[in-house]
Amino acid sequence: MSPHEPLPTADVAPMTPAELMMATEAMGWSRTDTCRILDVADRTMRYWLAAPGRIPVGVRRELEAAEAQTDRAVADLVAALRVQESPRVEVFRADEKLWAARPELRPWPARWWRVVAHRATREVDGVAVDWSEANEG
Repeated sequence: MSPHEPLPTADVAPMTPAELMMATEAMGWSRTDTCRILDVADRTMRYWLAAPGRIPVGVRRELEAAEAQTDRAVADLVAALRVQESPRVEVFRADEKLWAARPELRPWPARWWRVVAHRATREVDGVAVDWSEANEG
């Protein structure tokens, strides 16, 4: 689904600029990340953030889907950590390093993975968190 759908209808509440910022920041997305993931120009993002009523319905739906995917990623990581004798998670400094190690996570940013890891480590005791060896070199 493209976020470029008509403006909100009666069954979907309009997304405010504050909600847009809050949702993307909760996932660790920068404005650049958000533009890349939603496939919109920075100019479009600035327009959406300028005033309420300009954000297409599809953006709310895309962000709700992204939040659900983030929650699933956290739950999956928690499950994986709980079966490890010495639980450990690797995080990445750069998007390219994350995508090289975990290509299925593209276009999600490394910052998003760090949010996922942080949330997961709050649910499992004794998890060691380290930079991935993919960060070297």
